Amino acid sequence: MDKPAMERMIRLHANRMLRPRELSSGAKRGLSNYFSFEHGARPAWWHDDMLEPQGQILGILELRAGRSENAIVFTTQELVSLGEVRTRVAYECIFKFDQFEKEPMSEELIVHLRDGGEARIPVPGRTGVIASVLSFGIYALREAKKMRGEFVQGGDQGRD
Repeated sequence: MDKPAMERMIRLHANRMLRPRELSSGAKRGLSNYFSFEHGARPAWWHDDMLEPQGQILGILELRAGRSENAIVFTTQELVSLGEVRTRVAYECIFKFDQFEKEPMSEELIVHLRDGGEARIPVPGRTGVIASVLSFGIYALREAKKMRGEFVQGGDQGRD
């Protein structure tokens, strides 16, 4: 798999998993506070010079309504947390993710990097939001492994 193919798969997964939409059955999917750039949605506070992303911006997950604080930017190549300390995690650099705790609920996603380092992405709020970010991250990790030519087993979840 080459990089453009990886980016296409990541784009497709972001639209299926994160973008809010209503199915023909009436069921709702996605995250109501996710703004899909590909579908013309932008938070009111966003302006294009806020970030020079790696890859194309797919969307932004607002964690505090109407505010950029700790928002997560999803691109075709990285996750970026817009916290006090900006955290950038390229999918190609991810080794694995820690499981999050439900009780007490984890408020950050811990990412172990291939170089032995660690990144923390704040995800305060409901359990379903951190689970969605983790699920997307695991998918992006699997696609990055495929691009690197690493064997990916069906059960390889990229987490402990």
